[in-house]
Amino acid sequence: MPPESEKKNGSQQEKCPLLKKLLLQAQKRRTVVLAVVAGAGLVAAFLLLVWPWGLIAREKTAEQWLKEGLEAFKQQKYFLADRAFREALRLDPRHGDAAYYLGQLYDSCWRRREALKWYTQAFETEPALAAAAFNAGLLYGLDGSADMELASQKQAVATNPAFAAAWFRLGEIYFERRQWAEAAEAYQHAIENPRVQLDRNLITERLAAATQHLATGELKGEHITGTPPTEAPPSDRLCTRCHADLGRTHKLKNDNPNGCLRCHAPHNPVMPPRLKTPAMNQCQVCHFEYSEEAIKFARGEGALIHMPLVNGHCTDCHREHKLGEKAVLRTSQRFLCFSCHPDTKGELNRHLQHPPYKNGYCTDCHNPHLSRQPALLQGPENKLCYLCHFVGTNIKELPVQHSPFKNGYCTSCHEPHSSNYQGLLRLEQLRLCYSCHFDREADLAKPYKHKPYAEGKCCDCHDPHAALTKGLLPARSQTEFCLKCHSREYVFGPNHHPVPEGLLCTACHHPHAGYARALLPKKSPDLCFDCHDFGWGKMGLLYFKRSKHGKLACTDCHGGTGLGFRFRTREEALRACLHCHPRYIGKTAQRGKKTCYLHPVGPPWEDWHKGGLLTCSSTCHNPHGTPYRCLLTARGDGLCLKCHKK
Repeated sequence: MPPESEKKNGSQQEKCPLLKKLLLQAQKRRTVVLAVVAGAGLVAAFLLLVWPWGLIAREKTAEQWLKEGLEAFKQQKYFLADRAFREALRLDPRHGDAAYYLGQLYDSCWRRREALKWYTQAFETEPALAAAAFNAGLLYGLDGSADMELASQKQAVATNPAFAAAWFRLGEIYFERRQWAEAAEAYQHAIENPRVQLDRNLITERLAAATQHLATGELKGEHITGTPPTEAPPSDRLCTRCHADLGRTHKLKNDNPNGCLRCHAPHNPVMPPRLKTPAMNQCQVCHFEYSEEAIKFARGEGALIHMPLVNGHCTDCHREHKLGEKAVLRTSQRFLCFSCHPDTKGELNRHLQHPPYKNGYCTDCHNPHLSRQPALLQGPENKLCYLCHFVGTNIKELPVQHSPFKNGYCTSCHEPHSSNYQGLLRLEQLRLCYSCHFDREADLAKPYKHKPYAEGKCCDCHDPHAALTKGLLPARSQTEFCLKCHSREYVFGPNHHPVPEGLLCTACHHPHAGYARALLPKKSPDLCFDCHDFGWGKMGLLYFKRSKHGKLACTDCHGGTGLGFRFRTREEALRACLHCHPRYIGKTAQRGKKTCYLHPVGPPWEDWHKGGLLTCSSTCHNPHGTPYRCLLTARGDGLCLKCHKK
């Protein structure tokens, strides 16, 4: 009998597999639970951290940009407002409200031209924006364009018949023109609007005056209070159209001789009038695109800032000016730029000058304030040049483009201001080309040179920008280009090597310079060996060079005998041989003291096998070389048996 301890151990060993199984199942369940918890944690982290940031990183909508712009506008952060409104327009080009508020922005800065542009765009985009037409009309009135103001105010009341301010302005225009019936009708519409914010007493007076004139033809009493003096500026006259009670506050002739704008900043009718503050006298109040915020933003975008703007020294370049007046430089643009950039003044001594530089219009190419381009250029170099050059051409679509032109590096070849070389080139044409194509300079040492190359006129053959054909040749093909100067009749005539389709001129001629006449890169016959092996492969060249003919040039026979480059008939081929071997035409010939019997050639003998006249090269000789003596095509009797088999 086993002891009690052994029984216990045995029972534990029996239970062990079951225990292991339970433990494994528990571990699996634990792993699954941990995986689920970890996954839930990741999802929660994504929802709490990543997803909200993803929403923030998404591009704002046009409405969000508009709301942001309005908030900045209220805080008089004009640069931020301008940027926000423009972003809204970028996302939705037909967003009339964004264009309208841009008009408000520039209007409040007294920049009429820009304001008028945006008001017009707003009304064209959204015809329901009567306020845009109304404000545009006010700006036309400031500029003295009464007819344009009248048309704009008519558009405003046609869009919104309850627009009291527009009706009042129409009444004023008609009143000044003495169109009393129209004026009375307009004033009546203005006063009938219960929400009118204008001076009701003034409108009533004007309506009564117009009605009285219609009835009697006369006006009694002073119907306008606070009338500015005749010498008052146009801005004051515009102000009194709404602020008719000026006489109660100011005595215009004595109290405010410099006009309303001395103390008041201009405002749109939908915005309250405001007094100027010392901060508002700074340039950036109106020219908000050059404010500190704008400069900081531009730097963040990698823009270059002109040093006077960095230092806030606007008057280094500009004279101070009143609101509504155009900014004026302290002196002419050219001399103003030279005062800080004296190095460019010396370029005036060069023979050829770029028109903008010559005429002193530096800002045609350079931005005087800031730019993302080198040298404060108004745009990328190539796009800036295209504004004046190559207008209306398809040069940018041509298949072969010069690398500097393709990459927009115009100033790699051209001086932007002035030069002593044609085309404002940086160097003499040939030297300029060598600065990149330095491998071509070695051609100068060759004895025979192409005339344009010898004269340094690379552009006579190569277009410096773009072309249809490889090598920047301005023609549809290389052959067509060469035929512009070289006679077509000669090239395709009998005295020239045949030019089959696909054979380029440069297969034989070097375009710049050569070691032989006709710009051949090699002397004959070495040049001919590049293509011709005479049917013997590599050995054919060896046979030819070993023969007496190999000591001649190919052109001694082809073209040198007066028979043309290629023999058109068997008679011409025979005459070419007889040009050097005239004594072999008979039946016999003397070779020293020996008399040789000759195979007959020429008339009346015919080649029985190939037909036609029997010539030297019909069957007996190969003029380009053979393994046998005397250029024979076979050895001994084998030569005769080629024809005489019987």
